[in-house]
Amino acid sequence: MGFTFAFSQAAVANIREVGGTDDPVAAQLLTHSLLWQTDDALNSAAGGCAAGLLAGARAGSFPIGLASCAVLGTLLGTFDAAGKSLTGTDRQAIPRPEREQRRLEFFKKPRTVGETEGASAGAPA
Repeated sequence: MGFTFAFSQAAVANIREVGGTDDPVAAQLLTHSLLWQTDDALNSAAGGCAAGLLAGARAGSFPIGLASCAVLGTLLGTFDAAGKSLTGTDRQAIPRPEREQRRLEFFKKPRTVGETEGASAGAPA
């Protein structure tokens, strides 16, 4: 399945790259178009779909192949579109003061005794 994924991903990227035209104006428009980017999530989605179809063929079931195509294509395309990382940004590249500020903003602030009494005193009875 890994070979099928890698081969399909590269083949789709190459086909999309070569699919231009001889007209220089149209070629320039196509180069800047989203359709003609060669290193994006669409290639991974196509590779995942091909790998899913192969898994279905190996299982001997067309419905399994279609479901695997949809699931793997969606999963791998989304993973690629999200930056190819399960953990988000590289936290060690962020300066220490900024990481500390993010950490402090993430957690709830504990209420102090004065805030608790003030909230209950002002509440209607």
